[in-house]
Amino acid sequence: MGKKKVEDSESEEEYSVEKIIDRRVVNGKVEYFLKWKGYSEDDNTWEPEDNLDCPDLIAEFEKSRKAKAKRSSTTKSADEDSDKKKKEKKSKDGEEKSEKKSKGRPKKHAVETEDSDGEPKSKKARRRSDSTDEKENSKKDADSDDENGKNKSDSSDDEDKSKKKKKSEGDDDEKSKKKRKSESKSEKGKDSSSKSKSKVGFERGYQAEKIIGASDTTGQLMFLMKWKGTDETDLVPAKEANVKCPQIVIQFYEERLAWHTPDES
Repeated sequence: MGKKKVEDSESEEEYSVEKIIDRRVVNGKVEYFLKWKGYSEDDNTWEPEDNLDCPDLIAEFEKSRKAKAKRSSTTKSADEDSDKKKKEKKSKDGEEKSEKKSKGRPKKHAVETEDSDGEPKSKKARRRSDSTDEKENSKKDADSDDENGKNKSDSSDDEDKSKKKKKSEGDDDEKSKKKRKSESKSEKGKDSSSKSKSKVGFERGYQAEKIIGASDTTGQLMFLMKWKGTDETDLVPAKEANVKCPQIVIQFYEERLAWHTPDES
């Protein structure tokens, strides 16, 4: 179990890490979101990995995080394999049905028969076909004249359609420009939000409310500061706190001083 110690001339306090809730990387450094033993969820804080002395809790949290990522990847792969098998089965079923349908059709045999006058029916059919072709050719000539007239009207219709299409494309370009502007504003808002989150301590512009605890694990005295108007806390250097909020520092030490009076004889 990780601990943080705070010592002064008269008393000693210990802060123990109960569990690790989350992980993030800020400016290339790993930080963990901690639940402190004996404190409520409101006192949870982000702490740099270098400040912590709880390797067992960190190892357990990282093992659990990697296992979750592996399960998620395995589930996605299984779903893709299932979809692929369904598509293959559907394609195979369609091919089998098509083969069965083609096999079930009866074959036609050409049989040439003669008419009552002794002339084969195929010759009569050819003569009828030639007569029909002549009629169709004359009809095509008449239709071509009609099509020439229609082509003129169609060309004017095409011009109208082209104008409408150009107008529609212009409207689409205008909408695309507005969309890009909106996305640009959204990205700027996200950038400013991420910058504010990367700041810690007095850099965020918060006003100190009280000091919850202290630690010297980094080699210098650090105060765990609670801010006014928010539930967030940060570790801030004692030197900076002495300048920014000296009365709060004095109050922190006064609450922990123990006065001893000599026993009366």
